[in-house]
Amino acid sequence: MKELRLPSNWFAGIQWLFFIFSNIIVIPITIGAAFSLSQEETIPLIQVSFIVTGIACILQAFLGHQRAIMEGQSGLWWGVILTVITTASAQGVSMEEVGGSLTVGVLLSGGLTVLIGLAGWGPRLALLFNSSVMGVFMFLFGCQLIGIFMKGMLGIPFGQHTPSGHINVTISLLSILIAIFVMIITVKAPAPISRYSLLIGIIVGWILYEIIFKPNNGIVALLSPLF
Repeated sequence: MKELRLPSNWFAGIQWLFFIFSNIIVIPITIGAAFSLSQEETIPLIQVSFIVTGIACILQAFLGHQRAIMEGQSGLWWGVILTVITTASAQGVSMEEVGGSLTVGVLLSGGLTVLIGLAGWGPRLALLFNSSVMGVFMFLFGCQLIGIFMKGMLGIPFGQHTPSGHINVTISLLSILIAIFVMIITVKAPAPISRYSLLIGIIVGWILYEIIFKPNNGIVALLSPLF
């Protein structure tokens, strides 16, 4: 109970909550845009994302590892799905075929993961993934996701049927300024403040976006009251 009285723990918890919250929202929106889904079709994805992530986190808190780790969408699958969609679109494969193939792949992967867990092969397989292997994996993983983040920061629309791929200068400048602002706080600010640089950047970015762009329709308008 003493930890709950510390303001630092509350701020750290809020920062982690904002990070999880943003991740839950961003992935369904980008996947929906990649499949050229309408906003009405994308909103249920976000709702399901909240429900499934919440259930997974509760189960892990009471029955699993009991650590502050988000049990939500996998960034690895996020990058893989967007890469597959882009490649398949260039080859003329329909989105229905891509969606079906990805569904089968996810189900097979989940079944294999369960089988490994039940058979107790986890520790043996972990020996294959030493620091060198994990270092290369994390580097390639970062390279895969950096394109997604840069595309969003530059205001380039997602999806296969977007009218144009031009850079939105206003959004780009705002994103770059927020990134620089967060880096300055992280490096120059005192430790009690720098540890919350991510939270400060998210809040300042949302406020500036609301002031500058005044979103009043679609998914942004639905989610903005929650922010």
